[in-house]
Amino acid sequence: EGEGGALTEEGCELLDALLAGVEPEFCVLVELVARSHQVLALPMMASAALWAGQLRGRPVAAPVALVLAACHEKLRAQLQAFVGAQLASLEGYAAKAAGGVKGLHVLVPTQQFGALAHSLEAVLAGSPDAQQLMAAQEAQGGMAPKAGARRKGGLSRSGSSAPKLGGLGEEGGEGGEGEEEAAERVGAAASWQCRLEADEMYQSLLGALLSLLDRLAATDAKHGERLRLENYAYLGDEVRPALRGCAALEPYLAQSEAREEEALAAYVQQQLEYGRLWRILEWSEKLDRLLEVVSPGEVGFQAGYSPADAAALIASTMKDAGHKLGVLYARVRKHLGTTPLALRVWERIQEQVLLRYERLEAQLAECYPSHAVCALSPPPEELADMFARAALPG
Repeated sequence: EGEGGALTEEGCELLDALLAGVEPEFCVLVELVARSHQVLALPMMASAALWAGQLRGRPVAAPVALVLAACHEKLRAQLQAFVGAQLASLEGYAAKAAGGVKGLHVLVPTQQFGALAHSLEAVLAGSPDAQQLMAAQEAQGGMAPKAGARRKGGLSRSGSSAPKLGGLGEEGGEGGEGEEEAAERVGAAASWQCRLEADEMYQSLLGALLSLLDRLAATDAKHGERLRLENYAYLGDEVRPALRGCAALEPYLAQSEAREEEALAAYVQQQLEYGRLWRILEWSEKLDRLLEVVSPGEVGFQAGYSPADAAALIASTMKDAGHKLGVLYARVRKHLGTTPLALRVWERIQEQVLLRYERLEAQLAECYPSHAVCALSPPPEELADMFARAALPG
């Protein structure tokens, strides 16, 4: 060592000789990740960042720190290329599926995003270096500004088998500009934010996925809402638990949850209309609006609301109600299979029908008190039993 702990020229040569062959060994690991294990890029980057930070400012360790920084840059470039390829794949899937969505259910990209989220969070949780790095950064007050764009340079420098830094940390002198660049690269790696990188990747992919779902659904009025419902439900059931606590993703996950509820309401509406029960429910809703402007005693004198109209509607709509519910349940099962989502849809249909049906019973008693012909048949209790029997196996 020379004055101030900086390496002398002889010391640098000895270090170069000692570290010969280290760079290719690091490079092999980076290339393996690039080919088939992209999910490991983040924990490997965390290890490189952690060690680069610990070696930063120590002249004797400067060559190793620069190798780590170069590995970090290459891993990050590979991760960004992977995300870019996934985004391009989403666009390609949209073009391929534009012909119709009837046969589509939970899309392959939706499943892939779920698998990626689970795998990535698992490897981060299992990486002591990633956990140590994220805990230290959180203790320092959260996320610092993200490191800048990838700088020039890679693992090979000037034909040497290990980076030659001279006296990293020395001021002035020949080659000072190269030393400053090296110090900047090591500093960028050491200050890299692991959680921020993961969250930005999730944001990019999830935002594109939500856009894809809505665009595909918009191409098919008959099956689009069912497609949205299945995929948003999958995101809620499979992805949200894995990403709980990722604050940056909360707006996207909340948006997905809201769209799931919208799709559920629209799909239930479609099934009610198909099941031919909607006419009497819609009539009841219109009667509520009518009661806002006329008294119950005047309802029977309004067009479409005479006692005979009410009796005819009840008779035609509720005839063979048990059979209609069985057909409706079979249709939901055909669309959604024997899944928890199918059960949720059936429960929502039952809830909406029985709630409005009970309201209808009260409306009839209020507006047609002396007309027994307007009594509901079947009564609400019997209709509830029909719902239960329709969902029985076999």
